[in-house]
Amino acid sequence: MAITIELQPKDLEQIRFAYSPLIETVLSFLMLHRKPPDLRSISPRWGDEAERALNGVQFPYMDALMPPNGYIADFITPTPTEPQADMDAVLAEVRATPEAVVRKYVQYVIDTHEDSEIRQHYLVYPQDALYCLTEELRLYWQRTLAHHWSNIRTVLDNDILYRARTQALSGAEQMANDLSEGYATARLSY
Repeated sequence: MAITIELQPKDLEQIRFAYSPLIETVLSFLMLHRKPPDLRSISPRWGDEAERALNGVQFPYMDALMPPNGYIADFITPTPTEPQADMDAVLAEVRATPEAVVRKYVQYVIDTHEDSEIRQHYLVYPQDALYCLTEELRLYWQRTLAHHWSNIRTVLDNDILYRARTQALSGAEQMANDLSEGYATARLSY
């Protein structure tokens, strides 16, 4: 099944070539915790290494907002506007999330999945829960991705160069169509 995405010229203004160590952290956590884990087919060696590094470590605040399937709280992955390399900076951004925003998205997680003691902690004491969340994210990052980050950045930087070059030489429609082979097509409408 293919999806067609209609793009207007104004949509092109919203295209960003950026990445974030936090987004890579969240995506790897989600892939590793799905049943069966998705990363086994992409990088079995990394998956095995990550499981060994995380053996016996619990992430209740991450688990509460990032169920293995379905909706995750949006404030965990703020949209980068430029490539970001500093995990501490993006974790500080998450810690600065307004309490009303935390409550709104945690309530949506509860409505979508179910309630829990940790999710209630987010609702009642959002700043305290954000601190716990960012410390868990930092620990997960340090044990699974930090020592690979320079290689990951190289891959992401090269992907950005490729996408930017495709857009410059062949247009935004071709660049978007090249993102997801066989699943989505983009059509620019004027």
